[in-house]
Amino acid sequence: MRDRRMGLLWKAMGVFLFFTLTQNAATLIAALAAAKKLSIAGGLFAAMESDAVMAQVNAWSPLILLIADGAVIMTLLLWGALKEHRPPLDYAALRNPIGPAVGVLCVLAGAAANFWFALAINLLPWPQGWITEYAGNASVLSGTDPVTLLAVILFAPACEELVFRGRIYGYLSEIIPAGAAVILQAVLFGGLHAGKVWMLYAFCVGCVLGYVRKLTGSLRGSLYMHISFNATANLFDLFARRLGDHTTAVMAALLISAGLFLACVYEIGRHSRKEGIR
Repeated sequence: MRDRRMGLLWKAMGVFLFFTLTQNAATLIAALAAAKKLSIAGGLFAAMESDAVMAQVNAWSPLILLIADGAVIMTLLLWGALKEHRPPLDYAALRNPIGPAVGVLCVLAGAAANFWFALAINLLPWPQGWITEYAGNASVLSGTDPVTLLAVILFAPACEELVFRGRIYGYLSEIIPAGAAVILQAVLFGGLHAGKVWMLYAFCVGCVLGYVRKLTGSLRGSLYMHISFNATANLFDLFARRLGDHTTAVMAALLISAGLFLACVYEIGRHSRKEGIR
């Protein structure tokens, strides 16, 4: 039993390390390609210290994200099929259906959560340096071109759900209580994001997505919610900023979005129990 627990723990950590290394490797390769394009000599260290190179890497960020996430998805599914002898839907925790009602509720919950978080980030008294850092990091993936939309709305949610709420949560929930597995995968998820605000933000989002994964017993719910969350990011963030100093409108929006989110999560749990999903 102890050997099995250690094996599952190593698998969870292996998935996390593979995801991290793939993302970093893609960025480093892009930095070297940018350095070559800009005729900057001196290897990787010179490339990483060059503002011009990093500006080019930032411009390529959506494409880098798309390629790295696609590679992670394909590699993990192949690993599951060849090494663990599990069909892709089973390995990705997508086999269990969640029903149309739960699916719609997850989409609504993702949009409501995004709106609430967008308002909270704009309202809370963060240190100015933190907000500047967050805005810079977020702006890299806030475009509306096809590559950015595909990377942010489809590939990033699919990859991150497979890695964190799929395999890492799946392995950890077999050796520790499910609630603890939700928190731990959220810590790992948050820790990968750049900047203090984004780390805290991602940790909270990871907890929400992990809890929905726990409620539904399937990755489908958290995947739908994550796609909805990312798809509405630009729209709601813009709306949150335009509320400005309208205190009454801001408080009303906060309460409505929080109420809608909590109602959706409650109904997700109720429908899941009713349909025998959980």
